[in-house]
Amino acid sequence: MKKSLLCFLLIATFLMTACSNHTTDFADEVVLKIDGQEITKSEYMTHLYTTSMDFISSAGEDAWSMDFEGQTADELVESHTITTLQRLVAAKKYAAENNINLTEQEKEEAKLSAEKFISDISKDNLAKMGIDTEKLTAIMEASYLYSSVYNSISEKSTVDDAEVDRFFNENKTGLMEKFKLLKVNSIVVDNRKTAMEILEKAKNGEDFSKLFDAYDTAKATAGTGENGEMTVYRYVLESQYGLSPNATVGDVEGPFNMGSTYFILKVAEEVAPDASEVKKLAGETYRTNMQALHAQERIDELIANQKVEKVEAVWKTLENFH
Repeated sequence: MKKSLLCFLLIATFLMTACSNHTTDFADEVVLKIDGQEITKSEYMTHLYTTSMDFISSAGEDAWSMDFEGQTADELVESHTITTLQRLVAAKKYAAENNINLTEQEKEEAKLSAEKFISDISKDNLAKMGIDTEKLTAIMEASYLYSSVYNSISEKSTVDDAEVDRFFNENKTGLMEKFKLLKVNSIVVDNRKTAMEILEKAKNGEDFSKLFDAYDTAKATAGTGENGEMTVYRYVLESQYGLSPNATVGDVEGPFNMGSTYFILKVAEEVAPDASEVKKLAGETYRTNMQALHAQERIDELIANQKVEKVEAVWKTLENFH
């Protein structure tokens, strides 16, 4: 009886210790201070994770061993992470000073984004970040607030008509080329194998309209005419479909994967764009780009004189995501 009781107490003690260790493995201590605002380890690690994933996406896994103008990849990612946090701190201060608040819809979107983020991340990485839905929702709300501040600053930036006119006149030749229209015929199918068969037949000279009648699965697609005819800006076909920059009338290219469908395109005609329409579209793009530039410059001004302090004892314990 005494032995059984002793075993029970030992097991109970072990379980209590195990449970205690499970909840205290991650100490969510302050790791940074930016202008006196405390940044917790979980907040830093979450942004380090997203910055690391962006880095891998653009540079590849092998880039971790590369040198970046005297910086290691880890130093570069760390620097970008801290800059992100600086911008969030600056945005929070700007929002308070200018009465910018999240809407209830934005708060709900932040919560849903947090839930999806957590569901998509491995348990090991979640453990490194030390986050749960509640913590991550607050982090997401800060990012949403930054977007609101950025948009507010951007909207206050004005680009007058004279500046837009000057931009168009100085770049008219290139803009007229960029906004050139192409009339193309298209065939849409739902698998790559069939698309490759069509491409080979079309390149060998088979009638494109007959191939359309035989294979196309989207004859009623909105915005297309007979034989899947579309008139689209060349730059859209190049950037969104992958059309070759040197594709000319008569050329057949593809297959271009768009979601669950595959496109084969035949260039039927080049159409000169209307100058007034190009000026309007280019002006809108220029105005948007300049407003974005002004917003970024203003954010950079806000963080220029911030004081960033590392809590070295905690900083030395941080892990990475590779």
